[in-house]
Amino acid sequence: MQNKELKGCIIAIRELRMPQRWKDEYLLEDLSDECKTLAIKVLKHVYQKFGKLPNVIDASVESAVYFSYKSLNGFTFVVEVYNDMNIGYLLNDDLNKRIILSGDFDGR
Repeated sequence: MQNKELKGCIIAIRELRMPQRWKDEYLLEDLSDECKTLAIKVLKHVYQKFGKLPNVIDASVESAVYFSYKSLNGFTFVVEVYNDMNIGYLLNDDLNKRIILSGDFDGR
């Protein structure tokens, strides 16, 4: 059984669209259904593993589903799931303004 907040995040991802001005200016394609499905899998994995839901869910100008998790101790974990099915992530130390960890992998 999924909780209400998790369901809300899933709906938010499914309804994400690239802003038309980005599509026009940068010649971007809208977010694919496959990209959104993978983003939902990643979201569920993080939730099951850590019990956390993102503070922000949005589209990024890199044709990706973007979500970030802000912690109370000054860290932000960011995940981007791109239309090409790659997944990028980074852990940022907000207090010291530095990236602690970053990487990417193929989500297929």
